Amino acid sequence: MKLALPRAWSRAVQRYLLTFDPSSLARVLWAIPVVALISYYYAFMGSVGTFHDVPQQLDYYDRMVEGFRAGHLYIQTLPSPQLLAKANPLAPENVRLGVWDSSLYKGHYYFYWGPVPGLGMWAYKAIVGTHERVTDQWPTVILMCGRLWAGAVLLLSIASRVRLRQPAWVSTLAIAAFGLANPLPFIVARPHIYECSLTGGQCFIFWGLVWAFWGIEKPNWRGRCFTLASICWGLAIGCRATAFVAVPLLMLVCAGFAWYRSDRSFGKLVTSCLALGIPVAGVCCAYGTYNYLRFDHVTDFGVAHMITLQPFYGKAAYVFPNVFSYLLAPVRWSCRFPFVNILAYRPLATFIHWPLGYQSFERVGGILITASWCWLSLLCVWQIGRAIRSHVQARQPAPSGLTSHELWALLCSGAMILSMIPVISLWEASMRYVGDAVGGIVLAACIGVFWLLRQTYALRRRPLGLLARTLVIALGVQTCVIGALCAVTTYDDPLKTLNPTLFHKFDDTLSFCGTSH
Repeated sequence: MKLALPRAWSRAVQRYLLTFDPSSLARVLWAIPVVALISYYYAFMGSVGTFHDVPQQLDYYDRMVEGFRAGHLYIQTLPSPQLLAKANPLAPENVRLGVWDSSLYKGHYYFYWGPVPGLGMWAYKAIVGTHERVTDQWPTVILMCGRLWAGAVLLLSIASRVRLRQPAWVSTLAIAAFGLANPLPFIVARPHIYECSLTGGQCFIFWGLVWAFWGIEKPNWRGRCFTLASICWGLAIGCRATAFVAVPLLMLVCAGFAWYRSDRSFGKLVTSCLALGIPVAGVCCAYGTYNYLRFDHVTDFGVAHMITLQPFYGKAAYVFPNVFSYLLAPVRWSCRFPFVNILAYRPLATFIHWPLGYQSFERVGGILITASWCWLSLLCVWQIGRAIRSHVQARQPAPSGLTSHELWALLCSGAMILSMIPVISLWEASMRYVGDAVGGIVLAACIGVFWLLRQTYALRRRPLGLLARTLVIALGVQTCVIGALCAVTTYDDPLKTLNPTLFHKFDDTLSFCGTSH
């Protein structure tokens, strides 16, 4: 009896969820301490090394929640009579009279960020029974950890199915790059409502991908897994509206792969589409109602009513400068801690035409410089391009060299990268915006790594295999180290300004050139 129960559990797990083999167990055992260490680092940087609430952080979601608890959708702070008396309260010269980045409409302040993190905070405060102020710090850290855990589960799931003939360090390094690639530590180190909304969207998108993966993999669980995936994607939209771009594409990819891997009947395709679509549709209807009750229109998120000096507007001429900035904007290297500095008012490359009105006051460091792991995503692009060219020349399907699981992940990563479309034409680049896309880019790079190492193993040429592994390790380590250091140089330098004693201790201990004091 003592042996039968574990064996029965093993068979059940293998049948319904995982193929449990020694290599999968090794990957999990390697991944757990890495995920725990990165989660610890998130909490460390999000609290500027104190592991306590930092009073200087914003509390915008708390204000939203207290408005909800009072029975209305606007925050309880009232606009000043001086602001309301202005002919145009939204004019730039009146910003100092209002709440920064709030939306002023019909005499009340609203926040345009998605309400889902606020609803979670509302549930927490109701359960605990408190009205004490909660900053945006801990929701941001928690949601970023949730994103990391989801990405780890997804990468381990893919690695277990592609039969990667490599040791466990490969998937572990991929998980570390997924969690530490710039701008993720950069984002969590300045945990305001902007970052909380973004990390919430990414957290739920990746948990949706986990459920979708196993829904495709296990037909008996497909309806339930797809429903859970759809719920997660609906919550992602409820955190960050730009997820509206990625979610329909993710649903299309998952429904297509589920149909292809089944008996390809029309009935099962409809069932998959309903499971993937109904929860998302419900959330969209709820979000539209929420907008209508606030701004009298279902598609009005409040952006047009913002009290700000940074309005949302864009031009086609700004697209290429933004793409260049997100990929290749220079950083300043130093012999003093934190050794890499992401620059505001960065120097603009002379070989690019920078259109009139484009600004560079936000801190931006190109991800191909600070997260070199992303270069490996080009291997997938090359493979797909080669397959398409062969297909065109031979007029018959040509293999891409990727497994079906890898191809699914690659298409999903493309959908996530496209979620940057709403911001790619703005008049400025902002480091946090690329947080919507970097998960997809890193995922594609991980697929490129799996393919590269599999190919070099198949060739059985030791020098080539050693070169490939060295390249992967070097790019992965660079991405993790530089990404972790980028957290120190985030907006407003919070570690330096809010915990100067700890910052200067790091500076004195780790720097290897002259004093900065």
